[in-house]
Amino acid sequence: MNNFKVNLGVLVLIISSCSLMACNTENKKSDTVVTTESQQAAGNTESKTKIVQQDHEASQIIAQYLVLKDALVGDNAEASAQASKKLLATLDSFKADQFNSDEQLKLAQILENSKQQATQISTSDLAKQREQFLKLSENMLDLVAITGAPQQLYQQHCPMYNNNQGGSWLSAQKEIKNPYFGSSMLTCGMVQREI
Repeated sequence: MNNFKVNLGVLVLIISSCSLMACNTENKKSDTVVTTESQQAAGNTESKTKIVQQDHEASQIIAQYLVLKDALVGDNAEASAQASKKLLATLDSFKADQFNSDEQLKLAQILENSKQQATQISTSDLAKQREQFLKLSENMLDLVAITGAPQQLYQQHCPMYNNNQGGSWLSAQKEIKNPYFGSSMLTCGMVQREI
């Protein structure tokens, strides 16, 4: 019986030791998980900050583009020139470093072409502004395809512009207001898709 009590005491001691070691190991694992989660949260915050910054920059470009579009709808060459200057400044501030290398190359080309078009719009008459706006709109569609749309947008199309070759543009409203013809054919066009 004494031998049984000794063996039982040793068994209890071993189980207690194992329990303490397991608790200690669990605490270390828990600390590791907390540290890893904290590091991931910090990384996610940095990632979210970049996304928010990119979204803000993309939304600023689209906002200035829409101001330019509205000036062309209103047949106002002076307002179009001013809007294109503001668009040019916004294009200059766009940072593409949070995109992958292929997207960065595409964005660099889109931004460079858009800057050239905005520059030409800022110094041209209304007819030339509309010609450059056609090319600018193609670039804005490509930009949105990479960055995503910062708001609900509509890709609209006028089949009669450019000697019946047509021309597309982006709009924040579903209602057609044609920037290529302005008041002479204000509602000529259709919604091609929602973005």
